[in-house]
Amino acid sequence: MAVSGAWGSIIWVAPWAILIPCFWNPLTVRVTGETLEAQLGIGILKKTISLAEIKSIKVIDVPLRKRRHKIWAGFQGRALEIITRDDAVLWLGSIEPETLASFLEK
Repeated sequence: MAVSGAWGSIIWVAPWAILIPCFWNPLTVRVTGETLEAQLGIGILKKTISLAEIKSIKVIDVPLRKRRHKIWAGFQGRALEIITRDDAVLWLGSIEPETLASFLEK
């Protein structure tokens, strides 16, 4: 059964109303005394990692064909790879991942 009229418009527009702000308000990363907080867009997607839980960090070039399910805002082609003590992997895409790495290494 096809959905038409006003309901069809709502079903098509609703996901975009949520996703578009994520692209206009890109990744924001905050490093506090105890945590790393990554927020995509207006805060719908948010990740907090305790600095004590970070096992390793390194700057990587993100290959185009690599699975990108673990990357946040990866359009730049470079990212900071964060591996936690439980071996979870998070890539934070950035134009200057070295700058973020320097904050985390302190």
